[in-house]
Amino acid sequence: MNALNRTSLAVVASVVAIASASADTVYYVAPGANNFYNSTSGTEYGNQVTFPSNSSGGAWTIQSLTVPYYSNYGLSGGLTLKIYSNDGTGGAPGTQLWSSGPLDILSGGGSVTVPFPYSADNQIPNSLTYTVSFAGASVAGNKAGLYLPGSNPAVGSAQGIWSGNSGFWEKRALDGGVLPVFQATITAVPEPSTWALAGLGLVGLIAAASRSRKG
Repeated sequence: MNALNRTSLAVVASVVAIASASADTVYYVAPGANNFYNSTSGTEYGNQVTFPSNSSGGAWTIQSLTVPYYSNYGLSGGLTLKIYSNDGTGGAPGTQLWSSGPLDILSGGGSVTVPFPYSADNQIPNSLTYTVSFAGASVAGNKAGLYLPGSNPAVGSAQGIWSGNSGFWEKRALDGGVLPVFQATITAVPEPSTWALAGLGLVGLIAAASRSRKG
């Protein structure tokens, strides 16, 4: 491995470190009341959310999604998280951007945190809908759902709740027509400033290495 390759790899490693360190919280709903939205099996639901504007004018690359939930039963592989673009009819969830696959439901509830690798493939739209579904929630005596803390997002904003079953979506109203906001946290890396700055550093270091080899 020559000096140029070593330098390039070092810069790539530093790019990853810079990107990870520069992640922002783009959506946050703080804990509050311990109320929860009681789910039914076969139905997925969640908030449509919008992130703050990226100061660099670019997109966001998602880093993590955290969703606390309540459950009075446990079920292996019973929980699924998904992320959708709101490009469906009337702004409903349309294109599925990501799915967690089966995750375990913990008796007593818990908090699911999904980390995403830093990649251009994980860039997300400025507005999206995340959903959760709980298998086994319709069994007699079983209860599970996302927490409703009773407050608006401290970071970002929520545009309501979408509920879907077999590809049919509707906006749901609760508590006298007030659309609920669930407790959740989303972090993301701002683009394209991170790549642009890192790219400039990469070009400079490669040029310096090239001059050194020629000298």
